Amino acid sequence: MFDVTWGPVMGAFSQILEQTNDNTCISLCLNGFIFAIRLASHSDMSVARETFVTSLAKFTTLGAIKEMKKKNIECIRTLLSIAILDGDQLAESWGPVLQCISQLGRLTLSASGLRRDDQFLLGEEDEKTESSGFFRNSSSAEVSSLCTFTLCNEIEY
Repeated sequence: MFDVTWGPVMGAFSQILEQTNDNTCISLCLNGFIFAIRLASHSDMSVARETFVTSLAKFTTLGAIKEMKKKNIECIRTLLSIAILDGDQLAESWGPVLQCISQLGRLTLSASGLRRDDQFLLGEEDEKTESSGFFRNSSSAEVSSLCTFTLCNEIEY
């Protein structure tokens, strides 16, 4: 039965999740994503599983320059929860999950004031960082610590 209905179910969840800001509807849709991914994984339906994971990853808006809302943060939490709880069942669907984790890490690095990943990896300090970074202004340290604090608190369970 799920083999026949997963497409319209995903369309309904996606449409509601995109258009609503009601916390109850968002919660129900995210639970629907969790159970659909779980069901597709246990039924060896790789196309359905991959489609649901990819769709959920797009709702995190980590790969887009867009305003992040509470529902997007809930999508990040849900995706990470699926990775932790059902990671053994994801098989080749790990790609979008790892991409979101990578983008979340880059966002954290940007919030800490680094302009490039290699500065972090090589331990370099950029002399121009004070005037050229995105968060560079008179209160850059405050903005950086606030963004890092907010991201960490929003992601923790």
